[in-house]
Amino acid sequence: MLYQLSYIPTAIERFAVTVKEIAQLFGTKLAETELPDEADAIEFQLRSQADQNRQLKDDIRSVMREARYLLSNLEARKADGQEDRDIKQDWDTVQRLLGQLRDMEMGFLRSVT
Repeated sequence: MLYQLSYIPTAIERFAVTVKEIAQLFGTKLAETELPDEADAIEFQLRSQADQNRQLKDDIRSVMREARYLLSNLEARKADGQEDRDIKQDWDTVQRLLGQLRDMEMGFLRSVT
């Protein structure tokens, strides 16, 4: 099912907000790397961070799927002969945000290994 043309800018806007939120979560996660002194607290924090890492990774992948869905909608609009000048701009915006997500994912993978 494709987005209606009028919903694409809203979907792209939501996508951009989600990318920003993930970037903020990633930045916060990187800032919270100090370990406590007690062994039990360290174990708890490591388990908690592993859960947070898993959730962040899932969030990034989910948003990447949304980006691919947006791009397929834009491709379908173009294939239908809709030569809307905004399609290229929307395509470029989604590609730029997708690039930011890929960079975050690579940084995330480097930070947890």
